[in-house]
Order: sequence, then structure tokens, then C-alpha cells
Amino acid sequence: MNIEERNPTRKRIIESFFTLLVKKDYNDITVSRIIDKAELGRRTFYRHFKSKDDVIRYLTKLLMNDFASTIVHNHAETQEGIIISYFEFWENHIDMLKL
Repeated sequence: MNIEERNPTRKRIIESFFTLLVKKDYNDITVSRIIDKAELGRRTFYRHFKSKDDVIRYLTKLLMNDFASTIVHNHAETQEGIIISYFEFWENHIDMLKL
């Protein structure tokens, strides 16, 4: 998983959640499973996120920021440029797309 998150604890939680998501259905993933996978305490999780839904919302925000950065990086000012940026973005996040 290729995400840009500066906070190492948050990144660890997100990566653990994503690892579980590859193997399990979203409804089967609990905060307990996430913290076990991340090897963190419950308090640490709740210091950064309110729930597993909050993790998804935050991950979506990171992905959308990355997509916006791809558009800016490519100087995409036309519809064609934005479409090219779109496919480049998903190529960089193919693991998320496969989910």
C-alpha cells in the first residue's frame, strides 16, 4: 500500500486495516483486530481514530489528496490531462483498486 502519511502510528493503523481488508470482509474487521495487527493498544487507536469507519474516511481523504497532487504534478488543465492523471493515480494505487 502506497500512502503518504507522516504520522507513523496513524500509518501503522491504516496499513494494518488495509492488510485485514485484503483478507477479510469489511464487516468482519473490528477495532480489536486492527490493533492486534498493528500491535498497538486500544487507547492509541482511539487517540487517532474514532472507529474503523473513521479509518476509511481518513484513508479516502489521503487518496483524494494524492489524486489532486497527481493532477497538479501533471499540470493537467484539460479534460485529457485529468483523465491521464486519473489512470496514473490508480496505477499507483492498484492494490486499492483491486479491493
